[in-house]
Amino acid sequence: MYGSCLDRATRVLLVGIVAVGMLIPRAPRADPLRGASSVMGEATDVMLLAVAIKQLHPDHHYAGTDAATLVKAGKVPDATVRGSTIVNSWGGQITIDAASHGGGSDNAFRLTVTEVPTEACTGLVMAVRDAFQLVTVGGGMDIVVKDDSLGPAAVLDGDAVAEVCARAAKHTLSFTAN
Repeated sequence: MYGSCLDRATRVLLVGIVAVGMLIPRAPRADPLRGASSVMGEATDVMLLAVAIKQLHPDHHYAGTDAATLVKAGKVPDATVRGSTIVNSWGGQITIDAASHGGGSDNAFRLTVTEVPTEACTGLVMAVRDAFQLVTVGGGMDIVVKDDSLGPAAVLDGDAVAEVCARAAKHTLSFTAN
């Protein structure tokens, strides 16, 4: 069972990377080359972190999950490590914590990515959202762009995500999976 979870996670990672490539031309950005590589790099990092968390917690009980634990275990891409924290290419942090989703306690984990610029927001959300059950865009007032527990109607399309991302210059994105 654990092997099939890892295989699925790897497939989702590859699909996410391909999706980033397809979405980047539609995403507005000031510097096309820097914007594309930043989104691709962040999408890859988010997916690698998700796989690493699942490897460290094959029992799907995520109490005590945090960035420092992943850094100490050597499961974080070296370029993103600053001491015991994880940083993104925009100067923000990637925090990791246990979450509860769809019932249960600490049965999920949440990756929170801060300081995401508007021009990268839509591409990053669309690239990785299939690997997560709950995705929010915000920073204060979070807007749910995907929530599997509410069914297909709770998944916004790319245009709706772009509208949400256009509301601010910087965003905090939250990705929750179990």
